[in-house]
Amino acid sequence: MTVEERNILSPLARSLRLNCPTMWEDLKEETQRGPEFAEFPYFMAAVEFQGPAEGAISGLDDGAKIALIEAWKSKPRHPYEFTDSDRILKQYAVILIDLLVSRAKCSGARQGEF
Repeated sequence: MTVEERNILSPLARSLRLNCPTMWEDLKEETQRGPEFAEFPYFMAAVEFQGPAEGAISGLDDGAKIALIEAWKSKPRHPYEFTDSDRILKQYAVILIDLLVSRAKCSGARQGEF
């Protein structure tokens, strides 16, 4: 993830965590206790974030969307060589969910309550 991508996506991940506390707690618990699947999004609780993540990306202002699209195109994304702007933004919703999963793993492990 580029610095520009992180600067845009990190506040969205924080907002989703704060605005969806029950889903966040479920995700943290599942990342600690499982079940974990071999394919993305790895946890069923992460699927619940799909709609909110897509909404967060679509709710970005045009400048942030353009910055994400430019960041996407700035480096190879094998096997995801998308060129359509809408498809790129849809992929960022997936990346946002992956960021949430990563943060939930860290948060759950740090708290040790699960």
